[in-house]
Amino acid sequence: MAKRSTKLQALHDIFDENGISAETIERNDALVEKIKKYADTVSDYRHPSYVRHLLGDIIMITFFCNTGKR
Repeated sequence: MAKRSTKLQALHDIFDENGISAETIERNDALVEKIKKYADTVSDYRHPSYVRHLLGDIIMITFFCNTGKR
């Protein structure tokens, strides 16, 4: 079973608590950079030989994909 990231959950909670939506993010490049920096701090437990994409990039893609579905 995959490990659940507390940092990723914390990021999700911060966005929910502050009402940050896709529209808010699209208008704020500095916010996107801060999100990316935070996403890059999430520990990646995958074996290096199986890593094709950086975990921070996967988190960003997943986050922005899900943000628009509110």
